Amino acid sequence: MKLSEAIQKSENKHWLSASIRKNPSLTSEWFVMLIDGDQRPHMLVDDHENPIVNDDLNYFVELLKAIGLREFSVFL
Repeated sequence: MKLSEAIQKSENKHWLSASIRKNPSLTSEWFVMLIDGDQRPHMLVDDHENPIVNDDLNYFVELLKAIGLREFSVFL
């Protein structure tokens, strides 16, 4: 799911939850999974279809706020 689309869909409370998970191919990095109303997971990507990953969990706080979420789970 592109970040711009995720923000647009947040206007009508499309997202039930979000989770931050370790990247299986590089465990020092994290990525975001958004869960929609049908319980389908969507990996968050930028507008060029590149996965949004970061090695700092704090990076995702403002990002998830922009999407309209105030809570998220972290899976170690």
